[in-house]
Amino acid sequence: MVPGPLDGMAPGLAEPEAVLEPTSPCAVNTWDVPREEEPTILAFPPRLVAEQLTLMCAVLFTEVAYAECQAYFWHQSQMGGLELLAPTIHRIIRQCGDTANLVTSSCLGAPSMTSRDRARVVKFWIQVAKECLALKNFASLRAILLALQSPAVRRLESTWRHVPWKSSRIYKNLKKRDKGINRKWLLEEAKSIATKLLWATRGSQGRKQQVAQGMVPFLGLFLDDLLVDKLPEHNEDGDKTSKRVLSVVPHKVTLVLGEILMHKRMAALYYLEPDEHFFKSFFQAVEPMDEEESYSLSCQLEPPRQRAGRKGLFFFRSHKS
Repeated sequence: MVPGPLDGMAPGLAEPEAVLEPTSPCAVNTWDVPREEEPTILAFPPRLVAEQLTLMCAVLFTEVAYAECQAYFWHQSQMGGLELLAPTIHRIIRQCGDTANLVTSSCLGAPSMTSRDRARVVKFWIQVAKECLALKNFASLRAILLALQSPAVRRLESTWRHVPWKSSRIYKNLKKRDKGINRKWLLEEAKSIATKLLWATRGSQGRKQQVAQGMVPFLGLFLDDLLVDKLPEHNEDGDKTSKRVLSVVPHKVTLVLGEILMHKRMAALYYLEPDEHFFKSFFQAVEPMDEEESYSLSCQLEPPRQRAGRKGLFFFRSHKS
């Protein structure tokens, strides 16, 4: 597990004298790669998958612009035009959902798979989530945990019974760790990274690569902190309505925008290289399904018993694209 923020860290750290070059963007569009074979996700080492997910998230986060964030925060009522108002934020939100759907689909697999087969895939993604935490890729960590806690995967009792006890314990700790991540903690982590980099600026380039550690936050933390529920509206008869309305907290906007831009610089500190085989094969491993399709398949794999109605899965509280 990643240790907490360093104690005694002085606030207001000076910026590093030298800034590392941003992570090189990956030119491969994984969704448009022709399907020539059907490799299994288990063919890749968990660390490699975590690194490539981190690379994709980091490249995207470094493209976030100040004006785009402003447009997004102040035009919540125009969510239908998000792709035009804030294209990068739209892509980040979509990437989180796509990753979660992909993880869910791979855990379900095909009807021919046994519960032990699915348990091996669940164990694999728990290991990938653990590696994402070590890489400080909190975006992919959240996406994987969302998938493993989705109704379609969570209800597979037979599958979870075959997940090793050690993996189940790691999974439990990851969920607990993820719940403890907030903006304040991320700020302290960023200060710690900046301090290490500051001391390494006088060293060799190789030393910088050893010391520097990038970080990609889960964007939903910032989006949710800026939104609050308005007071319930009243109809003409004076009765409260059940309509839920979200409003931006004005005095937080400048502060949160500054933090997002700081994390944008943190995301550029990774020294990761794209793996050509991964980008040609990873998204070919399974065909991503939406929530309805995945839940339907889950019920085919393990027919439901008498249980309460399912609950919906939402990647962001109010940020559906």
